[in-house]
Amino acid sequence: MSKYTVADSKTFLKLAQKAQVRDFLWLKRRIDPEGTHVVDLALLHNDVEVRAFWLVKLDGIDEPFGVNFAVPLADFNKLPQVESNDFVRAEDK
Repeated sequence: MSKYTVADSKTFLKLAQKAQVRDFLWLKRRIDPEGTHVVDLALLHNDVEVRAFWLVKLDGIDEPFGVNFAVPLADFNKLPQVESNDFVRAEDK
């Protein structure tokens, strides 16, 4: 079973703001407050941060939105990991 690193919207926005993500205010207005955001690709950089490409759930949109930014390694290691079978499609609920 595959494991995925995830964040809820509150945690994701804290990380994005800390990273000074371009268009942060737009993202903050559009993010699904109840969404789960998944790291699609993570690369260790300089042993102190992870360059992460996120699949972000926007409010009212089914397709994920891609965002990338650097996350301090200590913060990244605190994020939970879930198994792929933990994700349930809305129509299956």
